Amino acid sequence: MLGDDANGTQIWPQIGEIDIMEYRGQDPTIVLGSVHGPGYSGGNAVTKSYDLVNDRFDTDFHIFGIEWGTRLH
Repeated sequence: MLGDDANGTQIWPQIGEIDIMEYRGQDPTIVLGSVHGPGYSGGNAVTKSYDLVNDRFDTDFHIFGIEWGTRLH
């Protein structure tokens, strides 16, 4: 999901991006979730992986989602 640039002046990664689920065929048991933005895009994204133990993501149907919230410091 790409961020919204209502005035058309910003480009990626300044507008941000959320990869809810990224599947790479070479790792059939692993999916990634990533957040991209200024200073943390490409290989420097904030990423977490999930490993499906004793199964593969490419052999069944799966539902993925994201919860959005704010963190108070």
